[in-house]
Amino acid sequence: MKERKNGLSIDLIIHPGETLIELLETRNMKQKELAFRTGFSEKHISEIVNGKAVITSKFAASLENVFGVSAKFWLNLQANYDIELINYTETSTVTNNEINILSELKEIIKHLKNIGILEKNQCKEDDVIKLRKFLAVSSLTVIPSLQFNAAFRTSTSTRVNPYVLFAWIRLCEVSTHDIVVSNTLDIGKLCNSITQIKHVMNSQPENIENELRSIFSECGVKFHIIKHFEGAPVQGFIEKAEPGHMMLCMTIRQAWADVFWFTLFHEIGHILNDDVRTRFVDYDFTETENEALADKFAQDALINPGVYSEFVESGDFSLDAIRELSKKENVKPYIIIGRLQKEKHITYQTHSSEKTRYKWAE
Repeated sequence: MKERKNGLSIDLIIHPGETLIELLETRNMKQKELAFRTGFSEKHISEIVNGKAVITSKFAASLENVFGVSAKFWLNLQANYDIELINYTETSTVTNNEINILSELKEIIKHLKNIGILEKNQCKEDDVIKLRKFLAVSSLTVIPSLQFNAAFRTSTSTRVNPYVLFAWIRLCEVSTHDIVVSNTLDIGKLCNSITQIKHVMNSQPENIENELRSIFSECGVKFHIIKHFEGAPVQGFIEKAEPGHMMLCMTIRQAWADVFWFTLFHEIGHILNDDVRTRFVDYDFTETENEALADKFAQDALINPGVYSEFVESGDFSLDAIRELSKKENVKPYIIIGRLQKEKHITYQTHSSEKTRYKWAE
């Protein structure tokens, strides 16, 4: 008896010929008589009852005439058998290398099971098969060789796990697939929505994603916030989608609200600067000209550069001065505090109680 690694035997996959045998015995009918009644050869009948031939639509119709059991019943039996046999055969193709890759994807797998994409409590072989389908690959081993049209960067302190990164990108694509956008991509409308997008930071944290999604939808952009996973050190993923839409996914790694909003406008900068050809993976450790330009856009979109320069020159970084500037620029005080901290005008401890953390997409 040949068995799968999870203990299932191929002998447990029931060919429709076995049902036909039972029916022949119940009707006290020989295979030879069935051959006469259906017009098929006795050899063909023998091959079916012995699981060596399939039940075709023509033979199923003949069985319906002989036994009064619908042709659909017999075709469903054959279809179920074919699917089970495919699943059994596919399991036998799972390699030890793919099993080992599951450990690289441990947190991804846990998340996919929590959201119902993968089944809980199934064997590793079935996890591999389901992941192949989810990731749209014939084998998990091919993932490192796949190339992205992305802003690839190198870093000695940050490890990019190609399996986690690939799965995260696929999760972005799947999660945004059913998001309906109101219009095709409209760069002009996106540019004119900057003030409206800034205003959303005044909303309750639990409403922010939906409000942003609505604004981006009007501009032809599918927007979603995706859970962060260790091994995928990205701050955003942008992809051109058909017909005439764009997808923008973000992740929150450090949970700080000022980092989130700066990153959001940084990604908008990439779109407005036409940095996206097909797909763009924006790592959080890059130093390129495109990244510098996107940073500049984010800084200037959040705080008027002339006003900010005058504020820095004044040297007054008191909480009252920061709050006054935040009202003028229609941003939260933590936006200004975060920038002052990053530029080392103040320490990271200064006004730290004014900073906010976001906890969604975890």
